[in-house]
Amino acid sequence: MNDPWEKQILRSVPIVRQLIETRGFDVVEDNSFDHVKEEQQRLEACYNQYSVILKAPKDDETVAAAPEDTDKMKKIAMPVPMFRCVKCEGEGGVIETMAVFYHTYATTLPAAEFRLYLDAAKISETSPGTLVIIMRGTPSKQKRAAYQCPTNVYLQLFHLPDLMRNVTKHVLVPKHSKISDEDFQKYATRHKFTIRKEELAKIFSTDPVAMFIGLKPLEICKIERISTTTGMSDFFRICI
Repeated sequence: MNDPWEKQILRSVPIVRQLIETRGFDVVEDNSFDHVKEEQQRLEACYNQYSVILKAPKDDETVAAAPEDTDKMKKIAMPVPMFRCVKCEGEGGVIETMAVFYHTYATTLPAAEFRLYLDAAKISETSPGTLVIIMRGTPSKQKRAAYQCPTNVYLQLFHLPDLMRNVTKHVLVPKHSKISDEDFQKYATRHKFTIRKEELAKIFSTDPVAMFIGLKPLEICKIERISTTTGMSDFFRICI
């Protein structure tokens, strides 16, 4: 991709909106208009200014002795989400939240900086939530393991160039959709086949389509493929 990262962000915003809609979320906070360049430049300046605090371990004595005030640093350097979304169910209120951030001023995301994104997401401890961080650098398995999230928070790291297009709209990609365990059991009973959830074929959580629709480990994905004999065939995968 030869476009500067600013242009890539602009091109990715409509795709991120489609990602949010595909997952069934409603946008309650939209900062996309003033987020593209100014926000990234502000964060870069803040992180450079407070790099001593951010890059030091939690128990490092130099942090306490640093002239910068840690609370002030967190307030100034706290990232602003591109989108903050909620998923509601009837009149029962919010059942899930999602925050989308862009981290494009650097190719890496240290664990200390990640904690600021986690705080800025403001995900309730009593309900599930998804933290989406779109990075200029390629996310690695090692880095994913270094980021510590609460058990109710699901972390997704996207590579910015991967959001230049909606992968689910490709002509060769069949329809993927998340289904509940109850719906899967009803389908199995109706079609008279017995198979345990754990025996289903696997799909990785890092699969491009699985990431786009927000498939989490142990959730079931239904894939609808066009068949020359039956017209449409259903396949099921469990996310790992």
